[in-house]
Amino acid sequence: MRRAGGFTLIEVLVALAIVAIGMAAVLGTLSTSANTISYLRDKTFAQWVALNKIANLRLSGQMTHTGNSDGDTDYAGRKWHWRQEVNTTEIPGVVRIDVRVRPADVKGDDEHGWYTTVSGIPVTQLIDKAKLDAIVDRTRNGGAEIVKHLKTGSAYYAPSAGAVQMAEAIVNDQRRILPCAAWLDGEYGMKGLFLGVPCKLGRGGLQKVIEVELTADERAALAKSAEAVREPMRAVKL
Repeated sequence: MRRAGGFTLIEVLVALAIVAIGMAAVLGTLSTSANTISYLRDKTFAQWVALNKIANLRLSGQMTHTGNSDGDTDYAGRKWHWRQEVNTTEIPGVVRIDVRVRPADVKGDDEHGWYTTVSGIPVTQLIDKAKLDAIVDRTRNGGAEIVKHLKTGSAYYAPSAGAVQMAEAIVNDQRRILPCAAWLDGEYGMKGLFLGVPCKLGRGGLQKVIEVELTADERAALAKSAEAVREPMRAVKL
């Protein structure tokens, strides 16, 4: 005997359960994406607060004294807490200025909660090798990770942020040390190629290639990078 058209109550309840499960998964994904976007936004704003602080120091024309200071500032409709550390370097006339920033409503202490990077201490003294290798690997694939979060576009965030930092260092004569692709003429035992190394940027552009002491593994990695640059140079007979 043929059943009359329409759905039974059981079928309707099953369909509603399936829809509810699907909606829960969608909402979970949207929540994760929103949290990621919020974090990237706060990270970007924190970086701008820090860069503004350093730029203001430079534009003030006053001598920056070594030591620590901290305070609050308003930016993008939100209050941010900053901490400034000024230290001397081995290079005469150059000081290192580190500015740590976090949202004022985010709890933290001297070591946690800051939107910053560790500097001045060999990172191998702070992080075990396995974790450091994982950080290096994630850094290498950072562009792909950002694209994955953005869903569309390309890995333009890091290159554009780096270009802005270099341009500001040159235009404002910040004498800032940044990683740049520079022409080497004997530095690090390399000659006749562009390679990513620490550079001091200021008025006129590149002022000095900074040579730091490398471990045997770091020198081997640098040599491998140099060979990767030389290979296409040989191909086009440069």
